[in-house]
Amino acid sequence: MSQSKMMEQMASGHGFIAALDQSGGSTPKALKGYGVEESAYSGDEEMYAMIHQMRTRIITSPCFNGEKVIGAILFEKTMNGTANDKPVPTILWERGVVPFIKIDKGLEDETNGVQMMKYEASRQDSSGTQQGSKAGVTVATIAASPGGATQSGATATFTTTAAHGLTAATKVRVSGVGVSGYNGLWTIATTTTT
Repeated sequence: MSQSKMMEQMASGHGFIAALDQSGGSTPKALKGYGVEESAYSGDEEMYAMIHQMRTRIITSPCFNGEKVIGAILFEKTMNGTANDKPVPTILWERGVVPFIKIDKGLEDETNGVQMMKYEASRQDSSGTQQGSKAGVTVATIAASPGGATQSGATATFTTTAAHGLTAATKVRVSGVGVSGYNGLWTIATTTTT
């Protein structure tokens, strides 16, 4: 599925977004909901293997397709895993389901009236190439009020606490700002620094 088809699927597709993103903290509860007690596995690797088997059964079901499911939110281990000897994102794309990755690691403590999502920074290999599921994701912290976020009409100005590397025409998603009008998808018009 091409990127333009994925965008079209999310904009006008009919169905729901499946949340298959249980991570370490929520996986025992999810397994218990399926009747799998904690005594059935020993350690995180066995636990993750069991939840991956369940996710594989779900995403390979004939009913799990783009006619009913427009997207699927995945945990990092699932996004990097395989199902029926294919990468999970490939299986989903072939079925018309747009894969998303859960990048947050929970919520930070509230600071200056804002509660941000925890995240894991992108990793780079020795050549500087982005690696892992966070490749291409830039996370920047917006400075504290009053100057961190300001708005005039349809234009918002965000001041970050450190260099961000963003450029004009890049789409960014802002979340966690106490004034909800700042949260959402924005296209960068100009940057004064990177």
